[in-house]
Amino acid sequence: ATDYNRRVGTERLEKAGVNVLTGTSVEEVLPGRKDGGEVRDTLDNYRCSLRLSTKGEDGGDGGAVESELDTTLLLWTAGSTPTAPENRGIRNSVLPRDSMGRILTGPTLSVPDHPEVFAIGDCGRVTGRRRYPATAQVAMQMATCAGWNVCATLSSSDDDNDGGGGGTPPPRLLPFNFVSLGEMMTLGTDDATISTLGGALELDGAAAS
Repeated sequence: ATDYNRRVGTERLEKAGVNVLTGTSVEEVLPGRKDGGEVRDTLDNYRCSLRLSTKGEDGGDGGAVESELDTTLLLWTAGSTPTAPENRGIRNSVLPRDSMGRILTGPTLSVPDHPEVFAIGDCGRVTGRRRYPATAQVAMQMATCAGWNVCATLSSSDDDNDGGGGGTPPPRLLPFNFVSLGEMMTLGTDDATISTLGGALELDGAAAS
């Protein structure tokens, strides 16, 4: 998130009484402690305890502090792609991948040695470039670029099959270049925050929703 959106979002959460723990990871989810072993209400069935690890002041793991947090109800909303030795989905593939299983592509979003294969969005990564944010605008821009390049690839194949009759040359493949359109964060009914145009335009509240 941009600094502006992060600040506005934090202010809204604090106003709503939501406590945000940064630099903290959940190491383990443990069974909740029940007084006397009796279920007092419906939520007792969902009680659990979280074993947390909070990074030290230097931000490293060396001075991490462990703690436990008793919860009444745990709602896990964070996406997760754990690394595992088993190959599943796109990982069960001969295509080159990075450590997180993303298919490695060239600038045109096609896979080296497999020009007929294109990978976009969260399942792909352009080799030699900084990883793009896992957001919809990246995937949508990649889709436009990949769509053009698929058409160019097919046109080139058709031209080869025709023996290169000297007609209009096929379109060339285009490299992908991401253009950030900014960021929007929904904060509730009639409330949001927007940062766009490189920070030149920043709005929050009803005007941004």
